[in-house]
Amino acid sequence: NRFMFLVDQVLIFPKNITVVPDNIYKDEPFVNAIIGLNILKIGFRAFLNTNAQFVYLPKCELLQIESFSNSLLVNIIAPNVQNISKGAFQSCFSLQDCSFPNCKNVEDGELGAFHSCKSIANLDIGSGKIDKTNSMKSLKYIKGSFGDREVETIQNDFHIKALHLGRIEQACQFMQAKMRILKHMAKN
Repeated sequence: NRFMFLVDQVLIFPKNITVVPDNIYKDEPFVNAIIGLNILKIGFRAFLNTNAQFVYLPKCELLQIESFSNSLLVNIIAPNVQNISKGAFQSCFSLQDCSFPNCKNVEDGELGAFHSCKSIANLDIGSGKIDKTNSMKSLKYIKGSFGDREVETIQNDFHIKALHLGRIEQACQFMQAKMRILKHMAKN
């Protein structure tokens, strides 16, 4: 059951799951936050058109085509992402903060990975490059390459957010322990 890891609309993937399959949570309104401590890859349209607002994927390396497209995403922190496929965040109108400090490749494609992301204020794409930034009218702090120029102006609170992630990880571990206890109780 794909919802067995859902607690209070927070989807917490157990440590043994490393890949989120294609289309698995597509069009599902029940997920508001996603935490995947060992997730390495988010599949094609895995969270397309969902209510997910916050995503934390510390080990993820690949976001496939339209993985979060048209979702209600506000904040995503995935420090190890190296490749962002085209349309990954297309039409995420609420997306404000993106942290991919180790990113090497952003597939722009015809519409771009961040097409119609009109609310992005903070964007860190590491050494990645974006050519299409015309729909990013809210950008205030950026790091990466835009067109032919390299930009580094991030001075915001990404570092402060990183400190809070330790607390989130602890909460995840606590919730996973509670889930194990509940599963054990259900078996007996």
